[in-house]
Amino acid sequence: MNANQIIEQAKLNNSKEINLSGLGLTFIPDTVFDLKDVETLKLMNNRITQLPERIIELKKLKNLYLFNNQIRQISENLLIEMPYIDNFDLGGNPFDYHATILFYHQNNKWYGYEKSIKKINEFIHTDKNSERYKLIGNKYFFYYNTIRTFPIEIFDLTELESLSFHGKEITTIPVGLNKLINLKSLNLSGNKLKSLPNDIIELKNLEEIVLDDNNFEIFPNFLFELPKIKKIFISKNKLKSFDTNIFKHPTLTSFNALDNPFDDFDANLFNYDFDILKLNYV
Repeated sequence: MNANQIIEQAKLNNSKEINLSGLGLTFIPDTVFDLKDVETLKLMNNRITQLPERIIELKKLKNLYLFNNQIRQISENLLIEMPYIDNFDLGGNPFDYHATILFYHQNNKWYGYEKSIKKINEFIHTDKNSERYKLIGNKYFFYYNTIRTFPIEIFDLTELESLSFHGKEITTIPVGLNKLINLKSLNLSGNKLKSLPNDIIELKNLEEIVLDDNNFEIFPNFLFELPKIKKIFISKNKLKSFDTNIFKHPTLTSFNALDNPFDDFDANLFNYDFDILKLNYV
């Protein structure tokens, strides 16, 4: 069978695996990218010269075998945007594929995403008769695994009252948090955030936000506009400036910004109780 026949057969059978190895191909046929459910794509021992951008369309791809082809380069942007693949074999190609694979694993934006979606789906379909559901219902969601792209599917969990998301390598939070209208506590500590989306201001029930151990250089002042905010934690960041008017805020009962390199404020003062600091600065 030639490549077109194999692809057509795979389409008819809704195959999860396609083997186009050893067919003398110089490029990956476009029709491959119409098979959106494919999980394993074998293209070994051909003469393929490039990995096309359409590889991005194969969202379910888990295994990509390109051993012994003629690929000389893959753009960094494609390595970042393409699906995260468990087995990505570029051996036997005439370029530094070791460095390429290393860059891919360190920078691909979808690393860890599938695991997070699985966790969200498990949460949505939790047995309502289970002890966990009887104890906390569907109001509390916690995630503690490495991930690089915040899953927007979380915004569908509109009954949440508490969200803790420690992705370690999350650099941005997309717009959409305002959909979590019941949220009272938001913990985004242990990421790589430098800013927050402005739609957080619409979380009228938010009482606590934890931003410890991130990369904030400028404090998101709009947090003080939240009508019910009581607690803000933003230790271990890179804040340089600090406004002592924080201590006059009418609803705040706790604020901690230890381990920040303030230019005009001693961060160690946050070792003291917030009420004591308020007495000194009000």
